Amino acid sequence: MAGRVWRRVRGWLLARPAALVFVAALAFAATIDRDVPWTDDARFYVPAAAAYGAWLADVGAGLLRLDTTPLERAARDRAFGHNHEHPPVGKYALAVGWLLFYRWTGLTDEVTACRTGVWALWAWMIALCFAALHRHRGGAAATFGALALALMPRLLFHGQVETLDLPVTAFVFAAGLAVFAALEAPSWRRTLGAALVFGLALGCKLNAPFLLGAVLLYWLLVSPPRASGAGVHLPAIPATLVALLCLSPLVALAVWPWLWSDTLARLNDYLAFHLHHYGILFYFRGALYGEAVAPWYAALVMLALTVPLPVLLLAAGGAL
Repeated sequence: MAGRVWRRVRGWLLARPAALVFVAALAFAATIDRDVPWTDDARFYVPAAAAYGAWLADVGAGLLRLDTTPLERAARDRAFGHNHEHPPVGKYALAVGWLLFYRWTGLTDEVTACRTGVWALWAWMIALCFAALHRHRGGAAATFGALALALMPRLLFHGQVETLDLPVTAFVFAAGLAVFAALEAPSWRRTLGAALVFGLALGCKLNAPFLLGAVLLYWLLVSPPRASGAGVHLPAIPATLVALLCLSPLVALAVWPWLWSDTLARLNDYLAFHLHHYGILFYFRGALYGEAVAPWYAALVMLALTVPLPVLLLAAGGAL
């Protein structure tokens, strides 16, 4: 019986190479060095993941009993008051790992259990990269691209720790693929799908809206404005862009129970917190920056030093 099940699973995976890549990446993430220390973010995100996970379990149990008490404001505020300065989607991934491997089975400690959710998102992103390249450039390019992404040192580290950096990266990556697919071959299904995934990215962290800059640039590159005697004429605004601006914020609101009450006041507090965020320490060229902002070129230097040179050169060649 077990052998028959395994043969079916193996056949299903071999017929779907992206799924096989996901399983392989997840297995790799689960078996590499476990001596990665806790990050500073663990003291914020692990308690939040535990609170969100407990709330999700209560909601599920309540729905089975037709009890809506966990959906009431008091229960929502108690759970999502933890780390409410960040949206919850990335912490939902940590929460699922917390439920599966700590609360329900006790297989690991809380931090490692939360990390399993990050591993899954990291593996998902690798599989998405493989699938996109396989569709457009074939198996060799897909294999190289997936390996280059998976083994990028800084990204590999973030795929191992209990922070929101990898979750927002994975969702923005997925949103980018969905958005460009909808722009290149428009359909209402692709448009709604792109809006949904971008909404989840917005519900992950404040970095996500920067994707809109890339979308606008792409739109203007493929449909440049036309100049005439009457002035400059912009191309028609694609439905996908409208959906990103109008529908995606509603998705982010729907997945963030903290904003279901006192919405405008809490949204204002959220934006105010990030507009006046305390300085994050950053060591660069012998100086420690915090409240003072590092030089503008610091990001470019960090990019050059943390991404393998062959990948940078190939990316530059591809862009040109």
